[in-house]
Amino acid sequence: MFSLSSYLKRPAVRLVLQTIEKLGHLSRTQLSTITKLSPASITNISDRLISLGIIQEAGRGPSYLGRKPVYLETNPDAGYTIVLELCPCEIRFFLMDFCSNVRSHYTIPATADKFSPQLLSQLVRSHVPVAYLASCICICIADNLGPEAEIYPEDFTEPLALEFDIAVYYENSLNLVALAEALFHFSEDLSNVLYLKIGETVRMSLITDGTVSPFLAGRPPQIGKTIETNDADGCPVTLDDTAGLRYIRRQVAKQFLTQPGQALGNLDRVPLTQFSCQDFFRLAQAGNQDVLAILRLYGQQLLRVVYNMSCLYNPDAIIIGGISSSAIDSILLAAGIADLAPTCTTKVYLAHYGEASVAKGGAKYSISRLLSGEM
Repeated sequence: MFSLSSYLKRPAVRLVLQTIEKLGHLSRTQLSTITKLSPASITNISDRLISLGIIQEAGRGPSYLGRKPVYLETNPDAGYTIVLELCPCEIRFFLMDFCSNVRSHYTIPATADKFSPQLLSQLVRSHVPVAYLASCICICIADNLGPEAEIYPEDFTEPLALEFDIAVYYENSLNLVALAEALFHFSEDLSNVLYLKIGETVRMSLITDGTVSPFLAGRPPQIGKTIETNDADGCPVTLDDTAGLRYIRRQVAKQFLTQPGQALGNLDRVPLTQFSCQDFFRLAQAGNQDVLAILRLYGQQLLRVVYNMSCLYNPDAIIIGGISSSAIDSILLAAGIADLAPTCTTKVYLAHYGEASVAKGGAKYSISRLLSGEM
Protein backbone atom coordinates (compact mmCIF):
# COMPACT_ATOMS: atom_id res chain seq x y z
CA MET A 1 0.00 0.00 0.00
CA PHE A 2 2.86 2.39 0.78
CA SER A 3 4.48 1.71 -2.60
CA LEU A 4 1.15 2.14 -4.35
CA SER A 5 0.39 5.43 -2.59
CA SER A 6 3.69 6.85 -3.75
CA TYR A 7 3.16 5.57 -7.28
CA LEU A 8 -0.38 7.02 -7.43
CA LYS A 9 1.01 10.55 -7.24
CA ARG A 10 1.38 10.28 -11.02
CA PRO A 11 -1.91 11.29 -12.73
CA ALA A 12 -1.41 8.79 -15.57
CA VAL A 13 -1.13 5.93 -13.09
CA ARG A 14 -4.30 7.00 -11.30
CA LEU A 15 -6.13 7.23 -14.62
CA VAL A 16 -5.11 3.72 -15.68
CA LEU A 17 -5.99 2.13 -12.35
CA GLN A 18 -9.30 4.01 -12.09
CA THR A 19 -10.24 2.84 -15.57
CA ILE A 20 -9.42 -0.79 -14.82
CA GLU A 21 -11.21 -0.63 -11.46
CA LYS A 22 -14.33 0.84 -13.04
CA LEU A 23 -14.58 -1.08 -16.31
CA GLY A 24 -12.45 -4.16 -15.63
CA HIS A 25 -11.28 -6.87 -18.02
CA LEU A 26 -9.54 -4.54 -20.50
CA SER A 27 -6.63 -5.20 -22.82
CA ARG A 28 -3.66 -2.85 -23.03
CA THR A 29 -4.88 -1.66 -26.44
CA GLN A 30 -8.30 -0.87 -25.02
CA LEU A 31 -6.70 0.98 -22.11
CA SER A 32 -4.66 3.08 -24.52
CA THR A 33 -7.79 3.96 -26.51
CA ILE A 34 -9.88 4.87 -23.45
CA THR A 35 -7.22 6.81 -21.53
CA LYS A 36 -5.57 8.44 -24.61
CA LEU A 37 -2.17 7.35 -23.30
CA SER A 38 0.48 5.89 -25.60
CA PRO A 39 0.83 2.09 -25.84
CA ALA A 40 4.34 2.35 -24.37
CA SER A 41 3.04 4.25 -21.33
CA ILE A 42 0.25 1.74 -20.84
CA THR A 43 2.73 -1.14 -20.97
CA ASN A 44 5.09 0.46 -18.44
CA ILE A 45 2.28 1.39 -16.04
CA SER A 46 0.47 -1.95 -16.26
CA ASP A 47 3.70 -3.91 -15.78
CA ARG A 48 4.51 -1.85 -12.70
CA LEU A 49 0.99 -2.34 -11.26
CA ILE A 50 1.26 -6.08 -11.88
CA SER A 51 4.60 -6.18 -10.04
CA LEU A 52 2.98 -4.35 -7.10
CA GLY A 53 0.16 -6.92 -7.08
CA ILE A 54 -2.55 -4.31 -7.72
CA ILE A 55 -3.75 -5.68 -11.06
CA GLN A 56 -3.40 -9.10 -12.67
CA GLU A 57 -3.68 -10.71 -16.07
CA ALA A 58 -7.02 -12.41 -16.59
CA GLY A 59 -6.53 -14.61 -19.63
CA ARG A 60 -6.50 -13.95 -23.34
CA GLY A 61 -9.28 -12.80 -25.62
CA PRO A 62 -10.08 -13.81 -29.21
CA SER A 63 -7.59 -12.90 -31.92
CA TYR A 64 -8.72 -10.81 -34.88
CA LEU A 65 -5.60 -9.67 -36.80
CA GLY A 66 -2.64 -10.71 -34.63
CA ARG A 67 -1.79 -12.01 -31.19
CA LYS A 68 -4.57 -12.65 -28.74
CA PRO A 69 -5.00 -9.69 -26.37
CA VAL A 70 -4.23 -10.18 -22.67
CA TYR A 71 -6.94 -8.80 -20.42
CA LEU A 72 -6.15 -6.93 -17.20
CA GLU A 73 -8.28 -6.66 -14.06
CA THR A 74 -7.86 -5.53 -10.48
CA ASN A 75 -6.42 -8.08 -8.07
CA PRO A 76 -8.97 -8.76 -5.31
CA ASP A 77 -6.12 -9.44 -2.85
CA ALA A 78 -4.42 -6.10 -3.53
CA GLY A 79 -5.92 -4.57 -0.40
CA TYR A 80 -8.78 -4.84 2.06
CA THR A 81 -11.33 -2.54 3.66
CA ILE A 82 -12.80 -3.16 7.10
CA VAL A 83 -16.38 -1.90 7.43
CA LEU A 84 -17.96 -1.60 10.88
CA GLU A 85 -21.66 -0.76 10.75
CA LEU A 86 -22.98 0.62 14.05
CA CYS A 87 -26.64 -0.32 14.51
CA PRO A 88 -28.91 0.37 17.52
CA CYS A 89 -28.64 -3.21 18.87
CA GLU A 90 -25.61 -4.68 17.11
CA ILE A 91 -22.35 -4.10 15.27
CA ARG A 92 -21.93 -5.61 11.80
CA PHE A 93 -18.40 -6.43 10.70
CA PHE A 94 -17.43 -6.82 7.03
CA LEU A 95 -14.04 -7.60 5.51
CA MET A 96 -14.07 -6.43 1.88
CA ASP A 97 -11.44 -7.13 -0.78
CA PHE A 98 -10.14 -4.76 -3.48
CA CYS A 99 -13.01 -5.75 -5.81
CA SER A 100 -15.61 -4.90 -3.14
CA ASN A 101 -16.48 -8.53 -2.48
CA VAL A 102 -17.42 -9.67 1.03
CA ARG A 103 -14.66 -11.92 2.40
CA SER A 104 -16.17 -12.37 5.85
CA HIS A 105 -19.16 -11.08 7.78
CA TYR A 106 -19.95 -11.21 11.50
CA THR A 107 -22.58 -9.65 13.73
CA ILE A 108 -22.24 -9.13 17.47
CA PRO A 109 -25.02 -7.86 19.75
CA ALA A 110 -24.27 -4.55 21.45
CA THR A 111 -26.27 -1.50 22.44
CA ALA A 112 -25.21 1.99 21.48
CA ASP A 113 -24.23 2.89 25.04
CA LYS A 114 -21.67 0.06 24.99
CA PHE A 115 -19.91 1.17 21.80
CA SER A 116 -16.26 2.08 22.36
CA PRO A 117 -12.94 2.14 20.45
CA GLN A 118 -11.84 -0.85 22.53
CA LEU A 119 -14.86 -2.89 21.43
CA LEU A 120 -14.27 -2.06 17.77
CA SER A 121 -10.55 -2.79 18.08
CA GLN A 122 -11.28 -6.18 19.65
CA LEU A 123 -13.73 -6.97 16.85
CA VAL A 124 -11.13 -6.13 14.20
CA ARG A 125 -8.34 -8.14 15.83
CA SER A 126 -10.63 -11.13 16.41
CA HIS A 127 -11.88 -11.44 12.84
CA VAL A 128 -9.13 -10.07 10.57
CA PRO A 129 -6.13 -12.34 9.87
CA VAL A 130 -2.78 -10.68 10.46
CA ALA A 131 -1.83 -11.04 6.78
CA TYR A 132 -5.02 -9.21 5.76
CA LEU A 133 -4.62 -6.53 8.40
CA ALA A 134 -1.19 -5.65 7.03
CA SER A 135 -2.80 -5.01 3.61
CA CYS A 136 -5.79 -2.99 4.81
CA ILE A 137 -6.52 0.25 2.97
CA CYS A 138 -8.62 1.74 5.76
CA ILE A 139 -11.37 1.17 8.30
CA CYS A 140 -14.82 2.54 7.51
CA ILE A 141 -17.21 3.13 10.43
CA ALA A 142 -20.76 3.33 9.09
CA ASP A 143 -23.28 5.17 11.27
CA ASN A 144 -26.70 3.49 11.22
CA LEU A 145 -27.80 4.75 14.63
CA GLY A 146 -30.11 7.62 13.72
CA PRO A 147 -30.20 11.24 14.91
CA GLU A 148 -30.97 10.42 18.55
CA ALA A 149 -27.62 8.72 19.19
CA GLU A 150 -25.03 11.01 20.76
CA ILE A 151 -21.80 9.72 19.24
CA TYR A 152 -18.83 11.81 18.18
CA PRO A 153 -16.90 10.38 15.20
CA GLU A 154 -13.51 11.48 16.48
CA ASP A 155 -14.01 9.33 19.60
CA PHE A 156 -13.72 6.27 17.32
CA THR A 157 -11.64 7.34 14.35
CA GLU A 158 -8.63 8.81 16.15
CA PRO A 159 -7.93 5.90 18.57
CA LEU A 160 -8.35 3.27 15.83
CA ALA A 161 -6.13 5.22 13.41
CA LEU A 162 -3.38 5.42 16.03
CA GLU A 163 -3.68 1.77 17.01
CA PHE A 164 -3.68 0.26 13.50
CA ASP A 165 -1.73 3.03 11.72
CA ILE A 166 -4.18 3.20 8.81
CA ALA A 167 -6.81 5.67 7.67
CA VAL A 168 -10.15 5.55 9.52
CA TYR A 169 -13.20 7.48 8.43
CA TYR A 170 -16.75 7.80 9.74
CA GLU A 171 -19.74 8.05 7.38
CA ASN A 172 -23.50 7.87 7.37
CA SER A 173 -24.58 4.38 6.28
CA LEU A 174 -27.29 5.87 4.05
CA ASN A 175 -24.65 7.60 1.93
CA LEU A 176 -22.63 4.40 1.60
CA VAL A 177 -25.72 2.42 0.54
CA ALA A 178 -26.56 5.10 -2.02
CA LEU A 179 -23.01 5.02 -3.39
CA ALA A 180 -23.01 1.23 -3.77
CA GLU A 181 -26.41 1.16 -5.46
CA ALA A 182 -25.49 4.03 -7.79
CA LEU A 183 -22.26 2.37 -8.87
CA PHE A 184 -24.19 -0.79 -9.72
CA HIS A 185 -25.49 1.15 -12.75
CA PHE A 186 -22.20 2.85 -13.71
CA SER A 187 -22.21 1.19 -17.15
CA GLU A 188 -25.27 3.27 -18.04
CA ASP A 189 -23.25 6.48 -17.67
CA LEU A 190 -25.49 8.01 -15.00
CA SER A 191 -24.20 11.31 -13.59
CA ASN A 192 -26.69 11.96 -10.79
CA VAL A 193 -28.45 9.20 -8.90
CA LEU A 194 -31.00 9.77 -6.13
CA TYR A 195 -31.36 6.98 -3.57
CA LEU A 196 -34.56 6.76 -1.51
CA LYS A 197 -34.46 4.47 1.55
CA ILE A 198 -37.95 3.48 2.61
CA GLY A 199 -38.38 2.60 6.26
CA GLU A 200 -40.52 4.01 9.04
CA THR A 201 -39.54 7.28 7.40
CA VAL A 202 -37.98 8.03 4.02
CA ARG A 203 -34.39 9.22 3.79
CA MET A 204 -32.47 10.20 0.70
CA SER A 205 -28.95 10.70 -0.57
CA LEU A 206 -27.74 12.12 -3.87
CA ILE A 207 -24.75 10.62 -5.68
CA THR A 208 -23.07 12.95 -8.16
CA ASP A 209 -20.84 11.88 -11.06
CA GLY A 210 -21.05 8.23 -10.03
CA THR A 211 -18.40 8.52 -7.32
CA VAL A 212 -18.58 10.82 -4.30
CA SER A 213 -21.45 13.24 -3.81
CA PRO A 214 -21.49 16.45 -1.77
CA PHE A 215 -23.28 14.37 0.89
CA LEU A 216 -20.05 12.38 1.35
CA ALA A 217 -16.87 14.35 0.66
CA GLY A 218 -15.48 13.66 4.14
CA ARG A 219 -18.14 15.73 5.88
CA PRO A 220 -19.76 14.69 9.15
CA PRO A 221 -22.64 12.24 8.63
CA GLN A 222 -25.86 13.88 7.56
CA ILE A 223 -29.30 12.43 8.19
CA GLY A 224 -31.45 12.00 5.09
CA LYS A 225 -33.05 15.24 4.05
CA THR A 226 -36.76 15.83 4.69
CA ILE A 227 -38.66 17.42 1.81
CA GLU A 228 -41.92 19.29 2.37
CA THR A 229 -44.74 18.96 -0.12
CA ASN A 230 -48.55 19.18 -0.15
CA ASP A 231 -51.15 16.45 -0.07
CA ALA A 232 -54.24 16.20 -2.27
CA ASP A 233 -56.06 18.69 -0.02
CA GLY A 234 -53.22 21.21 -0.14
CA CYS A 235 -52.11 20.53 3.43
CA PRO A 236 -48.35 20.53 4.03
CA VAL A 237 -46.81 17.12 4.72
CA THR A 238 -43.26 15.84 4.74
CA LEU A 239 -41.68 13.28 2.45
CA ASP A 240 -41.32 11.08 5.52
CA ASP A 241 -45.05 11.11 6.22
CA THR A 242 -46.00 10.72 2.58
CA ALA A 243 -44.01 7.64 1.56
CA GLY A 244 -42.62 6.10 4.75
CA LEU A 245 -43.99 2.90 6.23
CA ARG A 246 -45.29 5.14 8.99
CA TYR A 247 -48.05 6.01 6.51
CA ILE A 248 -49.15 2.36 6.44
CA ARG A 249 -49.06 2.19 10.23
CA ARG A 250 -51.35 5.23 10.46
CA GLN A 251 -53.78 3.69 7.96
CA VAL A 252 -53.86 0.42 9.87
CA ALA A 253 -54.46 2.26 13.12
CA LYS A 254 -57.20 4.34 11.52
CA GLN A 255 -59.05 1.50 9.84
CA PHE A 256 -58.44 -1.55 12.02
CA LEU A 257 -56.55 -1.32 15.26
CA THR A 258 -58.88 1.37 16.63
CA GLN A 259 -62.00 -0.64 15.77
CA PRO A 260 -62.65 -3.59 18.14
CA GLY A 261 -63.99 -6.62 16.38
CA GLN A 262 -62.33 -5.87 13.06
CA ALA A 263 -60.21 -8.80 11.91
CA LEU A 264 -56.97 -8.29 10.03
CA GLY A 265 -55.40 -11.73 10.02
CA ASN A 266 -52.96 -12.07 12.92
CA LEU A 267 -52.90 -8.28 13.41
CA ASP A 268 -56.28 -8.22 15.17
CA ARG A 269 -56.13 -6.01 18.27
CA VAL A 270 -52.32 -5.79 18.16
CA PRO A 271 -51.03 -2.52 19.70
CA LEU A 272 -49.71 -0.13 17.08
CA THR A 273 -46.25 -0.12 18.68
CA GLN A 274 -46.00 -3.86 17.99
CA PHE A 275 -47.40 -3.72 14.48
CA SER A 276 -45.11 -5.49 11.99
CA CYS A 277 -44.89 -4.20 8.44
CA GLN A 278 -43.45 -7.58 7.42
CA ASP A 279 -46.69 -9.25 8.55
CA PHE A 280 -48.61 -6.60 6.66
CA PHE A 281 -46.82 -7.36 3.38
CA ARG A 282 -47.25 -11.08 3.93
CA LEU A 283 -50.98 -10.53 4.22
CA ALA A 284 -50.87 -8.49 1.02
CA GLN A 285 -49.17 -11.32 -0.82
CA ALA A 286 -51.83 -13.67 0.55
CA GLY A 287 -54.49 -11.50 -1.10
CA ASN A 288 -56.10 -9.82 1.93
CA GLN A 289 -58.40 -7.23 0.34
CA ASP A 290 -58.29 -4.79 3.26
CA VAL A 291 -54.51 -4.77 3.20
CA LEU A 292 -54.45 -4.39 -0.58
CA ALA A 293 -56.72 -1.36 -0.29
CA ILE A 294 -54.22 0.31 2.06
CA LEU A 295 -51.32 -0.65 -0.19
CA ARG A 296 -53.13 0.83 -3.17
CA LEU A 297 -53.20 4.20 -1.42
CA TYR A 298 -49.59 3.84 -0.32
CA GLY A 299 -48.45 2.97 -3.85
CA GLN A 300 -50.03 6.17 -5.13
CA GLN A 301 -48.24 8.19 -2.45
CA LEU A 302 -44.93 6.55 -3.31
CA LEU A 303 -45.38 7.35 -6.99
CA ARG A 304 -46.08 10.98 -6.12
CA VAL A 305 -42.83 11.16 -4.13
CA VAL A 306 -40.83 9.60 -6.97
CA TYR A 307 -42.29 12.09 -9.41
CA ASN A 308 -41.72 15.07 -7.07
CA MET A 309 -38.12 14.06 -6.43
CA SER A 310 -37.47 13.67 -10.16
CA CYS A 311 -38.82 17.18 -10.77
CA LEU A 312 -36.94 18.68 -7.83
CA TYR A 313 -33.48 17.18 -8.42
CA ASN A 314 -33.68 16.06 -12.06
CA PRO A 315 -31.57 12.93 -11.46
CA ASP A 316 -30.64 10.48 -14.18
CA ALA A 317 -32.08 7.67 -12.06
CA ILE A 318 -33.89 7.04 -8.80
CA ILE A 319 -33.08 3.90 -6.80
CA ILE A 320 -35.55 2.68 -4.20
CA GLY A 321 -34.38 0.49 -1.35
CA GLY A 322 -34.76 -0.13 2.34
CA ILE A 323 -37.59 -2.64 2.06
CA SER A 324 -37.51 -6.10 0.57
CA SER A 325 -38.20 -6.86 -3.08
CA SER A 326 -41.22 -8.91 -2.01
CA ALA A 327 -42.65 -5.82 -0.31
CA ILE A 328 -42.09 -3.79 -3.47
CA ASP A 329 -43.84 -6.52 -5.46
CA SER A 330 -46.81 -6.22 -3.11
CA ILE A 331 -46.94 -2.47 -3.61
CA LEU A 332 -46.79 -2.82 -7.38
CA LEU A 333 -49.48 -5.48 -7.37
CA ALA A 334 -51.81 -3.41 -5.19
CA ALA A 335 -51.21 -0.20 -7.15
CA GLY A 336 -51.95 -2.05 -10.40
CA ILE A 337 -48.84 -0.80 -12.19
CA ALA A 338 -46.05 -2.62 -14.00
CA ASP A 339 -43.19 -0.50 -12.69
CA LEU A 340 -42.39 2.58 -10.62
CA ALA A 341 -41.46 4.79 -13.56
CA PRO A 342 -43.28 8.13 -13.23
CA THR A 343 -44.57 10.12 -16.15
CA CYS A 344 -41.16 11.63 -16.86
CA THR A 345 -37.83 10.54 -18.30
CA THR A 346 -36.22 9.59 -14.98
CA LYS A 347 -35.34 5.90 -14.68
CA VAL A 348 -36.44 4.11 -11.51
CA TYR A 349 -34.68 1.00 -10.20
CA LEU A 350 -34.93 -1.21 -7.16
CA ALA A 351 -31.92 -1.73 -4.89
CA HIS A 352 -29.74 -4.78 -5.60
CA TYR A 353 -27.24 -5.38 -2.80
CA GLY A 354 -29.48 -5.61 0.27
CA GLU A 355 -27.67 -5.82 3.63
CA ALA A 356 -24.26 -5.90 1.94
CA SER A 357 -24.81 -2.50 0.31
CA VAL A 358 -23.30 -0.61 3.28
CA ALA A 359 -20.14 -2.71 3.09
CA LYS A 360 -19.88 -2.43 -0.69
CA GLY A 361 -20.35 1.33 -0.49
CA GLY A 362 -17.68 1.61 2.21
CA ALA A 363 -15.24 -0.43 0.14
CA LYS A 364 -15.97 1.55 -3.02
CA TYR A 365 -15.54 4.83 -1.18
CA SER A 366 -12.21 3.80 0.34
CA ILE A 367 -10.90 2.56 -3.02
CA SER A 368 -11.99 5.76 -4.75
CA ARG A 369 -10.18 7.82 -2.10
CA LEU A 370 -7.06 5.71 -2.55
CA LEU A 371 -7.11 5.97 -6.34
CA SER A 372 -7.72 9.71 -6.25
CA GLY A 373 -4.60 10.18 -4.11
CA GLU A 374 -6.45 11.26 -0.96
CA MET A 375 -4.87 8.47 1.16
